[in-house]
Amino acid sequence: MTQLKIYEGEVNTSLLNDIIAFVLETAGASHAQREFVKERCLFYDNTANASDLQDKYGFLYLGELLERYESRFGMALPDLRAIALALGYVKDLLTDEMFVGPQRVDFMRKVREGFRGDIYLTAARYLLEDEKDAGLWERILLGTQCAKTEELLFAMSVLPDFAQAERALRPQLSVLLGSGRTVPAIGNMRLFAWLIAHAAPHVKTLRGKDTALFRAICALPASNVKPGSKPYIVLESHGYTPLEIACLNMQAALAPESKLGPDSLVTEKIVVGLFQTALGQPVPLPEEVYPALEWLFRKYSRFRIKCYGCGTLADALKEGARIQEPATFAWFTKLAGIGHPALDGFDILDSKWDSLAGSMDQDKYKGLFERDLHSGLSPEDLTARITRYDQLTGGDYKTACTGEAYSSCFSLLVNNGLVDLWACFQESLDSEGNVKSPDAMGNIRRYLKGISTAQAYRFYEKFFSEYGMPGLKRFWNWEHRDFKESLYRPNYSYYSRSESLHLKRDFLDIDGHRQLLDWLQDYCFCYEPEKYAGLVSEILRDGFAPELLSLAEQRELFDLAISRVQVPDYVVRELKSRYLTEQEQQADRAAIAARKQEAEERKKREELQAMRDRYTSAENWQGVLKFLESYRNYHSKQSLACRIAREGLPSRLAAGQLEHEELTALLAVYALLLKNNAIEWPDVQEQIQKLKEDFEHDNDSAMCPAC
Repeated sequence: MTQLKIYEGEVNTSLLNDIIAFVLETAGASHAQREFVKERCLFYDNTANASDLQDKYGFLYLGELLERYESRFGMALPDLRAIALALGYVKDLLTDEMFVGPQRVDFMRKVREGFRGDIYLTAARYLLEDEKDAGLWERILLGTQCAKTEELLFAMSVLPDFAQAERALRPQLSVLLGSGRTVPAIGNMRLFAWLIAHAAPHVKTLRGKDTALFRAICALPASNVKPGSKPYIVLESHGYTPLEIACLNMQAALAPESKLGPDSLVTEKIVVGLFQTALGQPVPLPEEVYPALEWLFRKYSRFRIKCYGCGTLADALKEGARIQEPATFAWFTKLAGIGHPALDGFDILDSKWDSLAGSMDQDKYKGLFERDLHSGLSPEDLTARITRYDQLTGGDYKTACTGEAYSSCFSLLVNNGLVDLWACFQESLDSEGNVKSPDAMGNIRRYLKGISTAQAYRFYEKFFSEYGMPGLKRFWNWEHRDFKESLYRPNYSYYSRSESLHLKRDFLDIDGHRQLLDWLQDYCFCYEPEKYAGLVSEILRDGFAPELLSLAEQRELFDLAISRVQVPDYVVRELKSRYLTEQEQQADRAAIAARKQEAEERKKREELQAMRDRYTSAENWQGVLKFLESYRNYHSKQSLACRIAREGLPSRLAAGQLEHEELTALLAVYALLLKNNAIEWPDVQEQIQKLKEDFEHDNDSAMCPAC
């Protein structure tokens, strides 16, 4: 938006900048000198190349251009103005070595001859004259009555004191910047940027009614000049369009001298306002606006500060204008994508959008068209839109849709009867019955998943009739599992994921539901026979499936389920509570209790025998003591262990005389038996007495062998 379009027919700015670049290079201008020229020259372009004077025009030095330009290229008024102004802007850098003979003098004579009150040549003479005559030409400039805004602003740009020029030319400025303005802001942003940059420092000194417009212009780099604000009202009342105001506000906010800065929240709001204004225009935007907006869109793709609660410009534009102009519409699809709400105004049946079929990328246009298709449309509406699309693109949408991988509208067309699912399936096979269109087959498979429509159900009726259950694997390989998954619903909990049957379909009657159940059982027999018992349990436990079976069928399945070991106990209990009569349940509970009691008794017998075997394995009284002590912390088993030890006392005591350690262990055994009431104290005394007698008898025999 930095163009000076209004001057294109007035001054040959390309020639002007080529001359300036040549002089700056030839004179070896310093940075300060270059900056002075840049500040003074409204048309300055720092990208101009000094070599262009030779490359483009064939001149070796400046004087040669002055002498021979007219003979080579003619001397149109814009060229004369350009050469004269260029010489004026770099006057202080010109040296005699740049000219030969009267070349400069002769050229100045042409300027004077062509003057005739021309504002551009007047400015050139002001710049070129000696200081003693400069005052005269300055007064001439200040006294000039300009008919055009561009002429007035150019004259002000030449004068060194902007404040003085503004005061002298204020009456003209008020008219030519307002109702008499001849310069559109769009395409001439550099001119307005220059005006704002020079006027803003002096705005506080302005007084009077005729300064309102000037103040409004100077508000552009300092605030968000939005609809309803005082500066906006003033600018609009003086003929500035909403788009001009928004563009000027944006340009001024991004200018180096602006107090806002590019990353401020106010600047972000100005960007959003500019886009809202531009997108809402009823006519195409000026061609230079589109690339500028594109640059802004990329720069503010993500806000540094959230703006209107949004992190991106695209999100901030979701609320607001809906594009109504095709050229702007096509341009915006390249930035934000076809799903953006700003594109909601598209309607393929409205002829004003017809040009999009040729101006947009075909894939994007197709996506835009499909975005306009939805389930709320009647079959007639869908047909009308598809017919119009085919007319505009020269294609066959239904054929393309069915054969496109992951088609987004395939289901919509099937549901509305525009595509026959079975016919589409048959067309996807070659003459030998093999798949020739995998993408179309994929669309069919995805549509069938869930069996959520009557069309899907009727397809399976025809499919199983012709190909049987093995046909699923034939045409869809491992994805045959989709059929089974269609009849289950996932259940999620915090800890786990499970599945339950989901047979009920609102579009099916009882016979249709029975058919679904039959298909599910056939699938299990065909692909997962080892899981059939589990399926039977799921059918019987389901809230809906049993209604599809007679009582006899339910009982038959029940008997099958509980006879299989794969069925968990909790499932068996649930099924019994559902399908057994009260009498059968009582008998079952009694049988279970009897089996439980028998199992407990068997367990006790086995435990007792194990304890007896362990006792028997004890080789001495120390082993018996360890046997008893091992059950010290098992109260129920300790008494049993003591009883076993008590019963074994006689046979072990009959074994003969005991050593000291064995006798000690025996006494400890007696202590444990007494503690657990497994033996009476008199019995212990009697056995100890007998041991004593046996011990004495053995000693006597040892002392008197003859006895």
